[in-house]
Amino acid sequence: MSNNKNKKKSKSKLSPEAAEKLRVGFGTIINNDCCIKAAREWGGAWNVLPPFIAIISVLLAIIPSFVTNWRVEGKNYVFSGASYGYETGLMDFTHALAKSGIELEISQDGKLTYTSVEGLYSTWKDPLEAEPTLHKWYADINPSTGLPEFEVFFNANDEHSFASDADFFAAIDANKNVDTGAYRSKAEDGTEMKLFEHSYIAFGKQSVRFRKRASTSLTTGTGLVGSYKKLAGFKLSSFIPKNEAGVEIGTIEGGGWAPSTQYADIVVERYSKFMNTSFEDTKNALALQNAGVFLGIDAGIVLLFGLLLFLMTRGKKNPFRIYSFWDTTKIACWASFTPGVLSVALGFALTNYAVLIFMFTFGMRIMWMTMKSLRPAQ
Repeated sequence: MSNNKNKKKSKSKLSPEAAEKLRVGFGTIINNDCCIKAAREWGGAWNVLPPFIAIISVLLAIIPSFVTNWRVEGKNYVFSGASYGYETGLMDFTHALAKSGIELEISQDGKLTYTSVEGLYSTWKDPLEAEPTLHKWYADINPSTGLPEFEVFFNANDEHSFASDADFFAAIDANKNVDTGAYRSKAEDGTEMKLFEHSYIAFGKQSVRFRKRASTSLTTGTGLVGSYKKLAGFKLSSFIPKNEAGVEIGTIEGGGWAPSTQYADIVVERYSKFMNTSFEDTKNALALQNAGVFLGIDAGIVLLFGLLLFLMTRGKKNPFRIYSFWDTTKIACWASFTPGVLSVALGFALTNYAVLIFMFTFGMRIMWMTMKSLRPAQ
């Protein structure tokens, strides 16, 4: 019986070759010599493993940036940082909707519809206009300047002659009157202003653009374009904060209106949900697109470092000149795993640099390898 037990125990032990492979395989995580040994000595079916390791590594490297982009909310493009009066503009526009009784609704096929928005048209004098003009959009007028500081444009129901929402948005950003096509103001040197000066919302036929901008700093501003696809049946009247009696919050006797902090909070919250939902498809597409781009870049870096190792071992007296390009590529593949793991570990803590961590740590490891393990004089 004891002999049988001893035989079973001896059979269960790893062979020296298998134990050595395990040691070298796990050693590649921190030991460059193990990367070289595995790449040079493991042939046959083992040649499949280095490319697989490289694929896993570059996939790990893009996880932090992909997750960060996937979690982005549309509202952050508008409500994070300085507001440039965006909340005030939204409150005043929402109140104008409540007073006018106009309903803007998104149809089941993802298009904005309404009967008429004439009740939201605003009259004022643009700097290049001779007289105050009725403009075919809503404007929140600054009483001290008599000029708009927040505007809302509409392109649905053929309100204007723009064939596409992209052309509509481009005209607004170029500071053109969407009705006449003329520039709306001039700079101090007398040239036509070709950059829109303040914040706005542009409701297109199938998409909406939110843009915030400070008139005092025209280079500052952020915005987003969202789609109506996931907003079928949505009504803009749902933005209006109302009490239990169905009356707009802030309404006072005599028809006056006094907005409160509660009113602002409700409006911002509801617009935030609208922005997030409209931006969801775009956000997901951008996250996948960015992930694909950096996946390709990181995979290219693995091949580049394999080529770099090959070129650095080409000297006539270099003992490593017997290494083929396939050998050095496998070395780079084996060495890529640890940078990939570090990219995940550090990427979520250093989100602004997540896409660079793999490049930096991988480059440092390859540099150290060429200085210590692959230098000509050993």
